[in-house]
Amino acid sequence: MTGKKSQPAKYQQARVLGGFTLDGVNYQSDDIIEAHPDIIKSLGTAIDPGPAAVDHCLNKQDAVIKRHEWNKPEPATEVAQESTETATENQ
Repeated sequence: MTGKKSQPAKYQQARVLGGFTLDGVNYQSDDIIEAHPDIIKSLGTAIDPGPAAVDHCLNKQDAVIKRHEWNKPEPATEVAQESTETATENQ
């Protein structure tokens, strides 16, 4: 054991169980979605992140893998700072 903490996965794969649209992208049954673990958790029962479910889809000849790019919202403090700067400029 090296003593290093493992880095959280940037992307996690899951099998799509029922069709849905996420951020304008359509996902169909048996597609594989690759997404940030927080997105995967938020999809609940619409997906199956289990290794057997993912392998089932990946072993298909026409496997479809779609990556969801997640841009985490910026902290609200930057918006507040911008508003303060604008107010100062307008004085």
